[in-house]
Amino acid sequence: MSFELFSNLVGAFFTLCIFSFLYKDNPFYQAAEQLLVGISLGYGLVFTYERVFIPYVYQAIVIKHDFILIIPAIMGFLLLFRFSRSLSWLSRYFIAFSMIMVGAGVPMGMHASILVQMRQAMVPIETFNLFLILWER
Repeated sequence: MSFELFSNLVGAFFTLCIFSFLYKDNPFYQAAEQLLVGISLGYGLVFTYERVFIPYVYQAIVIKHDFILIIPAIMGFLLLFRFSRSLSWLSRYFIAFSMIMVGAGVPMGMHASILVQMRQAMVPIETFNLFLILWER
């Protein structure tokens, strides 16, 4: 039996297990659901570790000596405490800090996109050249 045939049979079996939920909740559906969640979580953790943590945190801090990245790494690590009942209060520091950054970004965005354009639109027309420049816009 080739690998392609085996993988197609396994895929068909789990497809039937998932579709069996249409009849009613049964052990085949529950097994397929738990297997899907477990495999997805395991793949996601390994993928994130290899493609995100190693190049952007570990190598940047240890090999390149970019120590300023320790602060966002700690802030991201604090967010993982959300899953602990006794230490979930630590994750609120990250959420509060991110809300401060959002609150500081709103006035900056208003200034950059709206207020500057309003100031340019309210320029008094003192010379004919300025009138021509404004007319072309």
